[in-house]
Amino acid sequence: GSGGGIAIVDISAASSGSARYITGNIIQGNSSMGDGGGIFLEESSLRISQNEVSYNSSGGDAGGIYCYWFSSPLIDSNLLLGNVSLGFGGAISCKNQSDPFIDRVTAFGNLALKRGGGLHCRNNSNPTITNSIFWENAAPKSAEFYFDAVSPTVLYSDVKGGWAGVGNIDSDPIFVSGFYLSQTSAGQVSESPCIDAGDPSSSLPSTTTRTDGVLDSLIVDMGYHHQGPPSAGPTLVITNLISGQVAKIGMSQCTPYGKTVLAYSLAGGGPINTPYGPGYVSKPYQLLNLTCDSNGDASLTQLVPSGMTGTQIWFHGADLGTATMLNPIAATIY
Repeated sequence: GSGGGIAIVDISAASSGSARYITGNIIQGNSSMGDGGGIFLEESSLRISQNEVSYNSSGGDAGGIYCYWFSSPLIDSNLLLGNVSLGFGGAISCKNQSDPFIDRVTAFGNLALKRGGGLHCRNNSNPTITNSIFWENAAPKSAEFYFDAVSPTVLYSDVKGGWAGVGNIDSDPIFVSGFYLSQTSAGQVSESPCIDAGDPSSSLPSTTTRTDGVLDSLIVDMGYHHQGPPSAGPTLVITNLISGQVAKIGMSQCTPYGKTVLAYSLAGGGPINTPYGPGYVSKPYQLLNLTCDSNGDASLTQLVPSGMTGTQIWFHGADLGTATMLNPIAATIY
């Protein structure tokens, strides 16, 4: 079937007098044999807002969000991270007269095994993309966007490799932990080019791209906007989890110059007891040790063995310096 996490059929934005939303969720680690590993919409034009859609997978199109058959949702302020599609559209795919409005979205590290690692649209589906960031997505062709005989509108967005349109840029967004934007006024060394780079006519949201939680001001920033500052504690991110390729593992907000440990398991998501709290991997598991830099960041690359496609894998870890667990991740290898 389709819709590994959420499947919605025939619901409009205003049904029975009340607005319909998918909002404030973490939609992670789901899989679908069909389309839409995270969210599947058919004849449904609702609002998808303030969600993290991450590490979902589909055997068809759209590892993250699939808009099918007259589904034209408002997709605003969502983070789409590490989703995988065996077909088209790693993060988002649209088909059959589905015209989503995509605003303040960050799509990073998504993969399509055919085309359109970030976004794919066909069959008279004409999306509008504004104030968004599409970066480091991957596909054999058309890594960020693949549009098949449709007429997209892309404005005031940061697209890796560039894209024609008013206000568009092709510059490293300079993310910091949790996909906030680096800003000198929030204490970072560098200034993201996505700051105050959105559409000057867009309304300012009551949300933030800053690690200190100060609300967006002046001109809207590009990309996903958070409800507030990052929660205290270390963060784990994994991308390019593909059989026969090199996965990228990153930790942030850990103890500067401290030690961290990463556990991964093919047996399940635990829980097990650890000295730092519940660990969401099952025995047997493997351990990797990392050392953080002066900012409390650590990273490594790891070859994913061939022949692992379709295998589920669970990750968890800890910052030994603060005796704090990282966020767990459940994903599927492709």
